[in-house]
Amino acid sequence: MEADLAGGRSVILEIDWQGARQVRASLPQCATIFILPPSRDALEKRLRARRTESDAAIERRLRDAVGICRIGRNLITSSSTTTLKGRSRT
Repeated sequence: MEADLAGGRSVILEIDWQGARQVRASLPQCATIFILPPSRDALEKRLRARRTESDAAIERRLRDAVGICRIGRNLITSSSTTTLKGRSRT
């Protein structure tokens, strides 16, 4: 990644909010895109449709999503937020 950046190339990383926080600390000029679910209900429907997690795990993920969305909004103060439906705000 560092060689690409030094060579003038753009780099795209698909990382979670913790990784985004680390990248932003190292490269404050970086642009970030945080993808949000369109709603809590839509997130729940997607998680349940996957049929890969227990009800307890889904409930935990839904509780965690509130805090993660808040963290994401704080990380993207100069970047953009996009919902899974494709609407964007800057």
